[in-house]
Amino acid sequence: MRRRSKARSLLIPAIVAVSLGTLSSYGCSSDGAQPPADAGQDRGTIIPPPAECTTIPNLVAWWKGDGSSTDQTGKHDGQWGAVDAGSAGGGPAYAPAEVGLGFLFNGATYVDVPPDRALDFTTDVSVDAWIKINPGTLNEKGGRIIDKVGNRLGYAFDVHGGGLRFFVGNATGAGGDVITEKPLPQGELIHVAAVMGAGLATVYVNGAVGAAKSIPQASPSDAALRIGAASTENAPFNGIIDEVALYSRALTATEIATLFARGPNGRCP
Repeated sequence: MRRRSKARSLLIPAIVAVSLGTLSSYGCSSDGAQPPADAGQDRGTIIPPPAECTTIPNLVAWWKGDGSSTDQTGKHDGQWGAVDAGSAGGGPAYAPAEVGLGFLFNGATYVDVPPDRALDFTTDVSVDAWIKINPGTLNEKGGRIIDKVGNRLGYAFDVHGGGLRFFVGNATGAGGDVITEKPLPQGELIHVAAVMGAGLATVYVNGAVGAAKSIPQASPSDAALRIGAASTENAPFNGIIDEVALYSRALTATEIATLFARGPNGRCP
């Protein structure tokens, strides 16, 4: 299991100081160990995170990816699927990630969560995860982290044009999005988050604000929630997605920074 050897220190309200070797422009390490080539085939032993995890209220769903697609709240379990169900390598796969194991997507796989109105956020919502983009795998469609879009209604969080994006669609046709200008690092684990509240959407990279913009509210969608691909099965993610969580409110900048700073200690139920 992958563990970072140096701790992060948190400065309140939203400044994170990092001591992790060579830093990218987003403050992430380039000296982390890479998962073994066969990591997705051998789950190994899952070790729970240390007790110093953080608890943040209003958690609605939490997919850890620790060798299964179950939701830690017990309400929104997922099931693996593939763009081409008959293709080789289309089954469940996991790899060492920030906290234990994470979902390992190969550009053709995803995790489906059945439709549920409890996941239809229209105004206030937060989503966060640790991701690792396999270098050279991004195309013009990008890669979905989480998607709850159907008939252009709903919300999604993804890597688009190399940046981090959160977007919504609604019944009036006046959707909106917010996206970072800096391209995301590839080949290393980074923490990403999106927060929508009071008409403002903000995306974060490694605990720091990447972009913010006023956008309209989303409309409910009947589509399933999907991790690792769009509901239309395009924009597949190629790499690791770990510790995906949804909250039914807009988390504060301090809470997002805390989730990043805890690193491998993770969140508490």
